[in-house]
Amino acid sequence: MPRLITSAFDPVRADPQLFVDRAELREELEAILEDLIVARRFQARLTITGEKGVGKTILTRAVLRAVHERLKDPFLLVEVDGRGLAYRPFLERLARTLAEEGIAWLNARAPMEGPGLRRWLEELALLAIQRNITEAETSSIARAYGTDTGVEGGLLGALHLKALFKWTETRQLGQAIQRSREITDTILHAAIETTLVHLMEREVPVVLFMNDLDQALNREDPALLRQVLGQMVALEPCIQVLNVRREILYDDLRRESDVTEVPAMPPVALMDLFDRRIGEEPDPAKQKALRSPALREVAEQLSQVNGNPFAFLSWLQAFLRLFDAPYPSLLDFHVRQRVVIRTGAPDDPDLIEQLVQMIERIGSHRLDWCTRDDLLRGTHSLDAHQERGLTESEVSRLILGGVLVPRDVFAPERGLRMEPMLDLLRQPAARR
Repeated sequence: MPRLITSAFDPVRADPQLFVDRAELREELEAILEDLIVARRFQARLTITGEKGVGKTILTRAVLRAVHERLKDPFLLVEVDGRGLAYRPFLERLARTLAEEGIAWLNARAPMEGPGLRRWLEELALLAIQRNITEAETSSIARAYGTDTGVEGGLLGALHLKALFKWTETRQLGQAIQRSREITDTILHAAIETTLVHLMEREVPVVLFMNDLDQALNREDPALLRQVLGQMVALEPCIQVLNVRREILYDDLRRESDVTEVPAMPPVALMDLFDRRIGEEPDPAKQKALRSPALREVAEQLSQVNGNPFAFLSWLQAFLRLFDAPYPSLLDFHVRQRVVIRTGAPDDPDLIEQLVQMIERIGSHRLDWCTRDDLLRGTHSLDAHQERGLTESEVSRLILGGVLVPRDVFAPERGLRMEPMLDLLRQPAARR
């Protein structure tokens, strides 16, 4: 039988109807968010957390969409995806999106709004896209709205009053003096905050969805990571909806948020996901092949591994791209290893295999987490004997590469575990 190629199990498909199976959790989040908006609570924070791949983003977007459609007076929704961004690009994307969504909101809800707010948002957009602005550029925006030139009005005027904005002479051309201003991180951060205050004063509800916020930053320096995270979440007043992985949820953020953890899916929910994905396959012949008892047995085994929907779908997709029917047994370590490598796992299979064997020996199938000392000595710290362990550099490399995930980035001594995609490599009886 030829290899079955299908997109049915594509793990990055974002249709909530094919992924989310958490009705109670979704309804709870919708009720919390709707209450905040209706009550005009302009300063609140919802934090949605969980491990990588558990479905935080899809769940959150489904909640935001449902509430937005249900309310008669929709809120201004600003979403910023932090993946791959450093601090400054994150601020620039946030400022630009806030300006664009704000203008669109005005066009749809308040077309007769005076020029003040529109000028304000256009100035924010200018600060977002240019790291150095000239007086001529700001004067052009002011004239477009029939106001005097200069920084006395609008966003720049508000920043000027806070002593955050002042022109500097850059060069003299004949008798004309050109003045400009470098837009620093501090100025851009203040511009976003000042805009949020301005919108609140006009009773425009803003929901700021910061997605994958922890992935915007370098984790090599935990102190710097915490400082910059603090600066990001300090952007207010607004209703913040934060998506962060569990290991980034530091104590202050937990204390100052309404925290909801997205749990792993039970096997029955993953098999329901399996069936729904097959139902979306448009080719009848492929759909019939996907419903084979042999493939269902493979899916049932994968559903027992760790309850992570992204990993479950990734393994299924990789398995079908690697093997023809009749399918090989997942009891074979090398079959599981090929599947994991195909999903894009680190390309050092020998080190990964050594790590897996050590995890089994340490006994993490009972404890969930092991310590750095466990990995260095090759056995659990309570065992009298030692085995060949990893080196300090190997452990550090595995952490930086995301193979080992800390329970708490800011307190790594609390324990480490393997990245969820690698759980397939463990012995079936040892899985959580």
